[in-house]
Amino acid sequence: MICEQCGSEVVKKKGLTPKQMHTLNLIDDWIKEHGHSPSYTELCKLMNTNRSNVHGYIKRLKERGYVTNIPGQQRSLQVIN
Repeated sequence: MICEQCGSEVVKKKGLTPKQMHTLNLIDDWIKEHGHSPSYTELCKLMNTNRSNVHGYIKRLKERGYVTNIPGQQRSLQVIN
């Protein structure tokens, strides 16, 4: 499946909404390209949404075990395979 917003391939994951899958794929692609996770501001720009929405998507990805981070450390999101 191809994302209509950014044109990237979206890998489906069980139990995730399309926006959550998109967020997960954007984080994973960013890490592969840049060597570190994107900031919330960068995700906002990529997804054309606000910080509150991005925070909610990441919160649910953490709750479902798809991403983790080091509390208090910037750019520490990691995708869990």
